[in-house]
Amino acid sequence: MKQQLGADGVLRVRDNKESLRLEKESLLLPQLTSTLHSFHRQYPAFGITCRIVKQWLASHLLLASPLRYNRNPEQEDCRFTEESVELLVAQLFMDFAPYLNPPNEPQTGFLRFISLLSKSDWRSTPIIVNFHEKMTPADISAVELDFVKRRDQLPAIFICTPEDKASSIWTKNLAPVTVNRSKVIATKTLAVLEETLLHEGKKYDGHETCLKEDIRGIFRHDDSRYSVIIRLKKEMNPRRTEQLDSQTPLKFTEYSKTPKEFMPIVDFDPVQVYLQELRDTFGHLALFLHNNYGGSYIAVVWKPEVYQEQHFSVRFCMIFIKYLSTVNILSV
Repeated sequence: MKQQLGADGVLRVRDNKESLRLEKESLLLPQLTSTLHSFHRQYPAFGITCRIVKQWLASHLLLASPLRYNRNPEQEDCRFTEESVELLVAQLFMDFAPYLNPPNEPQTGFLRFISLLSKSDWRSTPIIVNFHEKMTPADISAVELDFVKRRDQLPAIFICTPEDKASSIWTKNLAPVTVNRSKVIATKTLAVLEETLLHEGKKYDGHETCLKEDIRGIFRHDDSRYSVIIRLKKEMNPRRTEQLDSQTPLKFTEYSKTPKEFMPIVDFDPVQVYLQELRDTFGHLALFLHNNYGGSYIAVVWKPEVYQEQHFSVRFCMIFIKYLSTVNILSV
């Protein structure tokens, strides 16, 4: 995939989006998965902390869709990837200063992550996750020096690992507006948690429900500020039970093959498929945001270039209307 035939007939080997994607899926991702698995065995609170952080980011529409659903290199998600979240959380367990110990509870890890987002200066702070101390002090110094020299060419949040010292592949498409938005929400979340958990003057008169409701508020998102809201049918959302306020109990039944069934359907998410179709078709006009953990709607944000004067196209309008009217995943 790296081989490219030049105009002069010479065959050259160069990186491109397709080859980089294949390398990420077949080489870097398995390496990272294996490393994080061993890291989780060392720190039991790590895995649950990651799950809470992902739920919080997803509830505010800041978590990217799973990697396997995006097959178009031209439409990379500009939000936090799951891998980048896991690396940021891992850094909290490895470099826990100014605290005395790494987080022993997932709640503590979540609080430290929120504090990291709200207080870090990403323009001048590289995140170096030195798994198993594979990088020497000389390697770390070289990375920090290179970070200063190439800061304008690097992602909004730069994460360095022993296998990825220069490109920060897991945050390569992270947009600065996403980072700024996460910092604002993290600051407000931290203030709410400090008021709820640490303020001695706040009394609940023994009602634990009120405390839970206040804490759940940090996972709720205001959808009134978006350009368009596409409501989804509940029965077409296989992950609807993962919502924070879900009233549908999760039930497991033993699988039994029916006479008319050709093959059981597994690992199929109609919402993610529909979401990717929207991005492939209209990604040049808008951003389509969704809570991966059972979100009931897709939020649409028009891109700035949409508001520029354009030639009217009847064909595009008819295609858009026909597309929305034929998709059976939308709510009535």
